[in-house]
Amino acid sequence: MSKQLPMLLLMAFLGGCKEKQTENFNYEFSGHQLCALKTSEMSAANKFGLLDSSFKYKENVFDEKLSIDIYKESLKKLSNKQSKYIFCIDTSSIKEGTLETQIRLEIKKGKYLRQYEFINYSCLSTHNSMLNLSKNEMIQICSF
Repeated sequence: MSKQLPMLLLMAFLGGCKEKQTENFNYEFSGHQLCALKTSEMSAANKFGLLDSSFKYKENVFDEKLSIDIYKESLKKLSNKQSKYIFCIDTSSIKEGTLETQIRLEIKKGKYLRQYEFINYSCLSTHNSMLNLSKNEMIQICSF
């Protein structure tokens, strides 16, 4: 047991250096693309760590292909200070209905590595999309 104590203390110390926050991010349309805007935390960051994203449609269906495509684009755009977007998606590749997007990202600030989970809820349709909703609003509005 005494040999495990230093390892447990090290793990507790390293675990204490990470903070986790959950925040919203916003989408906007740019031409025929739906673009995710960088948050102030992303724009101010010097370094990024772990990146993961997921797109969930109505009935909890995940879009694996879209998640992979977005991951690749996000890697490029996050470190580009000139870009105001995390990624953009051609609207023809998005299904109508509810869209729940989650982006998990580690951002280094000073000596600390902060884990963020950025979330967006939107209701997409060819005629009247509603972006940047709360989860309850998305459920109520997207009942088409």
